[in-house]
This record gives sequence, structure tokens and C-alpha cells, in this order.
Amino acid sequence: MAKLENTILYILQHQPNKEMAILRLAKYLYLSDYLFAKSFGGKETFTGSYSRYEYGPVPTEFYPAIRTLISLGSIDRNGNIISLLKTDENYSLTKEEKACLDKIINN
Repeated sequence: MAKLENTILYILQHQPNKEMAILRLAKYLYLSDYLFAKSFGGKETFTGSYSRYEYGPVPTEFYPAIRTLISLGSIDRNGNIISLLKTDENYSLTKEEKACLDKIINN
């Protein structure tokens, strides 16, 4: 599974009710990438490149990743709400990436 899919699952896993609005999910991804680049001095994001949309930046592969996770039965989409169906602790994320995600999730 790609880094973006793992990141989406990680964020959903750490939500109180294991679901969130798709726009909020996209914002969490952007903010965690921004924090990662700022904290660790790189210009690379860990979720890939971004595209500009009406409501803000979204990872270019965001919607294909959502479709992939739905087809794998890991998440479900009901309108604008994404829900986690399967929990998995085997994310291919570094401790630095997880730290950035945790900071965004907890703030």
C-alpha cells in the first residue's frame, strides 16, 4: 500500500469515532506535510505532490487513494464522510511522519 493510503488510514485510526469529513482529511494531510517539511528542513512531502482545488490544496493522488481504500474494504465513503472499516497498526510511516501526524491530529 502506498504512503498516502497508509497516512489516510493512520489519520482515521486516530479519530475518536474513526470517521471524518473528506475536506478535513485533505486539510490534515496538507498540514502534516507542511509541518514535516518545516520541522525536518526538507522540501519534500511524504504524501506526494499537491493540486490546487477550490477549497485548498489536495494531494494529487488523494481521490485515487480514496477509491483504492474503498475497493480494499478499508474505508467507506458516505457522501462527504469517510469512515474507517478495518484497523491496522502496520503503517509504513517513519517516526517523524507519525509525530507530525499526531501533532496535527491532537491540535
